[in-house]
Amino acid sequence: MQSAPRRKLSQDGYLVVREYLSCKVLEGLRSICRDVLDTLPREQFNSGGGTYDICGYSAFAEIVSHDDTAKVMAELGFVSFKWLGGHLRARPGYAPPQKWHQDWWGWSNGVSYHEKPLGLTFIYHLEDTTPRTGCLRAIPGSHHFWHELHELRDEQIDDMSWTEHNENAASASHKDEVAIHINAGDLVIMDNRLLRSAYANTEANSQNLLSLLYAPEFEEMPAPIQHRYAKMFTRAATKTGTSASRSGSPLDWPEDKRAIARHLFPQAATSVAEEVVNCRPARVRMRERQAGTGRFNVSGDNYMP
Repeated sequence: MQSAPRRKLSQDGYLVVREYLSCKVLEGLRSICRDVLDTLPREQFNSGGGTYDICGYSAFAEIVSHDDTAKVMAELGFVSFKWLGGHLRARPGYAPPQKWHQDWWGWSNGVSYHEKPLGLTFIYHLEDTTPRTGCLRAIPGSHHFWHELHELRDEQIDDMSWTEHNENAASASHKDEVAIHINAGDLVIMDNRLLRSAYANTEANSQNLLSLLYAPEFEEMPAPIQHRYAKMFTRAATKTGTSASRSGSPLDWPEDKRAIARHLFPQAATSVAEEVVNCRPARVRMRERQAGTGRFNVSGDNYMP
């Protein structure tokens, strides 16, 4: 039987773990993020701030392999997992809203329509957030159900991008959205297939967050998915929708830092021909997978061979 947190994650596509980080860990993480942001050229920022790859920064080794990550994964029913990368997102005061998007790229593989998530993003907000200060918003269930926001065209929506105006089709509020109020130190876990966005920051204070991507039970995934993930981790793959420039590879971290997180580094088991993983837009695939109620075929809990 699934645990209550797993049922919540499966139903809504996201889960909030309150007071996840201790004050000491939170302050340390804030310090690391400030140091990283201070190294970035100002021209990389725009009105919405910026999204920056953190894989080249070994200072994140401890949070990547945080002891409680394994405990949370176990409570969700996952006996193993791998770390795939992460981003630091900086939003200045008065930043515009984020466009609606989802972060999954493998819609051409039938495994994308099963209940079990293929990617979970652990999101750490470094400050308290509300709708006034740009908190996350999501369409519950959109990782399993077709939603009209899936019809946004590629030219209207670009993953993890920010609008220059407060309202347009790709960033406007929707009647089905849920605001995710977060206190600093809370953890948000999101299924990568979930439609999500962020409100505009209507206040002067900046808002920063760290997101880390994990693959639950990586070894059980179809070989093409494993290999795509492994290439992404080593920074060899092409960009998958993110506007973030790459900072380097964890494989190049100093040995003492690699040792901390090495057990979470993904490695594909065998050599296979990589399939075209994003050959058709999500909106087309989702419509094709509708079955009566509009829900995907999620009866099978195991991955397809």
